[in-house]
Amino acid sequence: HTVVLDESGRLWTVGDNKYGQLGRITLVEDGETARRKKNQDEVLRPVEGFLSEQGSGCVDICCGWSHTMASVKDSESGKTIIYGWGRNDKGQLATQSNTHVTIPQLLHETIHDIDIKSICCGSESS
Repeated sequence: HTVVLDESGRLWTVGDNKYGQLGRITLVEDGETARRKKNQDEVLRPVEGFLSEQGSGCVDICCGWSHTMASVKDSESGKTIIYGWGRNDKGQLATQSNTHVTIPQLLHETIHDIDIKSICCGSESS
């Protein structure tokens, strides 16, 4: 999968979505209807939620094999916080649940109150 951060702070994704690493449900348009497409999207589209909005505060992105993380400058605290989505069966997203995350989620269970300086994703680690 590929993730793009544009000049306005919006995140766009394309490619494989087997584990939710695109940050959205993939759809295929069929005339006037849209239905869920199981594993991929061949069109660059925005992620779900505020990370698709201009001025989201996103400053950096990092991709693993099947998960994604984004650094976001929090407008209230001024600290950098992390959002993540995608595969999580090996703890890639540092959440207490080992289920996949389809929509970007604030990763606060283990890293709250820390001002993050950088992030890095390996194939199945962060």
